[in-house]
Amino acid sequence: MFFEKYGMLHEKDIQGQLQRATALSITINAITLWNTIYLPKVVEKLKEKEDVNEDFLKHVSPLGWEHVNFIGQYNFDDNSDYDLVDNMRPLKVI
Repeated sequence: MFFEKYGMLHEKDIQGQLQRATALSITINAITLWNTIYLPKVVEKLKEKEDVNEDFLKHVSPLGWEHVNFIGQYNFDDNSDYDLVDNMRPLKVI
C-alpha cells in the first residue's frame, strides 16, 4: 500500500516525512476497519450457500487488499452522519 510517489518519502525534512507516513497509516487503518466490519457479513452470506469450515476462519485477516482501488479517486464527506453498521453496502454474491 502506497501513498503517492510509490511509497517513497522524497521529503528532506522530518515534518514532511511524518505527514506522508501519517496519511499512509490513516489509509491502512480505514481499509482495515472496512474489512473488519464486512468480514462477518461475508462469512454469514457464504454460510447461506455452503458449509464453511470454521477452522479456516481463524486464518482470515482484515488486512487483505484485493478489493481496494489503488488508483481510483476517493471522496470523503466530513459532514456526514453516516452510520456504517446500519448502512452497509450490499455484498456481491458470486
